[in-house]
Amino acid sequence: METPNVEIRNPKQIRIRKRMRTRSFLNAGNRFVIVAIHGAVRTRRPTFAEMVGGGVLTALHVTIAAKLCAILCCIGLSALAQNSVLYENNFEKEQIGKVPENFLVLDGGFAVKEEARNKFLELPGSPLDSYSVQFGPTESSNIVLSARINSTAKGRRFPTFGIGLNGIAGYRLQLSPAKKLLELYKGDTAKTNASFDWNAGHWLNFRLQIRATNPGEWKVEGKVWNPDNPEPSNWMVSFDEKETPVSGRTSVFGSPYAGTPIQFDDLRVERISGIQ
Repeated sequence: METPNVEIRNPKQIRIRKRMRTRSFLNAGNRFVIVAIHGAVRTRRPTFAEMVGGGVLTALHVTIAAKLCAILCCIGLSALAQNSVLYENNFEKEQIGKVPENFLVLDGGFAVKEEARNKFLELPGSPLDSYSVQFGPTESSNIVLSARINSTAKGRRFPTFGIGLNGIAGYRLQLSPAKKLLELYKGDTAKTNASFDWNAGHWLNFRLQIRATNPGEWKVEGKVWNPDNPEPSNWMVSFDEKETPVSGRTSVFGSPYAGTPIQFDDLRVERISGIQ
């Protein structure tokens, strides 16, 4: 049976599809499809393919859709690029006078204290020696450790303190107020330093990371800043590592040479991206 003639008043009928004895006409102005099947005339909503081919989806529609796809892709990639948290502790749920169960105290009388409704880990001001405590997972590369540290001076006596990666023989970001330096160590060897004027009695943000940059190459980077100021965009101290980093836990450490306590808070270990 022949398909009857169908009048389309809108000139924007661009797509004609013929399959067996079926003909479809896309009316772009009225947003519907006229379908003739075996002589019977029906109307229905156009499919996406018909809308694209027939011109109902204009260049503006396609542009908007493309931009939406790009935005969604960027959001997805940003989510994937975000650091994943491996460990964190702000001590608010810890028992005062104790050390968290998952901490390994290498030496020193570390204990959780509270002041002005804020809990933190404190190293007492005596005896005068060097002490540290380890926590978090055992890692070797592509991690960053953040912490806040506070202490005071007494006369011309100053403490030293900082944070560490990769265990005892790993990397340490150390603030040495007596020398007015921020120092970066590998084990007991000073690798680099930067000038730093310490303001006693104020909390400071510390950040230390190690990341793979090329096969067989790593970069160790650190910075310290006042939480009242924006985080520096650049790393203050860094060096290139050619030897394979050993696996180890993160740490905080201090030497209370001033005879005053050293306080640690907001410990956070994160996985970062790097060349595998």
